[in-house]
Amino acid sequence: MYPRILTFLMKASFMLIAISATAGEKSASPFNFTLKNLEAAEKAIEVSNASVIKAAGKTEKNRSKVCACEILKLSNNNAEQDNVAIFSEITNNGDINAEYKTALEFLQAQKKNMKGQYYDKIKVNQTITAPTDCKSLYMKMANVVMYDILDADVLRALKNAK
Repeated sequence: MYPRILTFLMKASFMLIAISATAGEKSASPFNFTLKNLEAAEKAIEVSNASVIKAAGKTEKNRSKVCACEILKLSNNNAEQDNVAIFSEITNNGDINAEYKTALEFLQAQKKNMKGQYYDKIKVNQTITAPTDCKSLYMKMANVVMYDILDADVLRALKNAK
């Protein structure tokens, strides 16, 4: 090609690339950061999330959790672990004894899985049920290692879906 045509095409393509790379009003573009911009962004976030936060707080207050816990002594050929806690948390729908029973059933199933896959011997040292969430119950315990918190609501839904 001729050098003048090549130069013209290079300048034209560079200009097209520069124009398309320049951000407009509604596209994301860098801007000068000032405290005024920060305050405006914070207010926008607070306003948009206020209703979501209020709704989440109301639903959380209406749903109380109950927790079942077993403190175990686990052993296999290589190691032995004392005071390992496994928790099962479920939503209290009114019949607290039925909820405890369901939570304990899921603990039994999890212990069966643990025995089949990881541990040769599982001994239950203590069984605890409490009308609180499992995280709070765990925080009250001393010298206990958490194995897992099972969500019995989800496990029940999966069991019923089959």
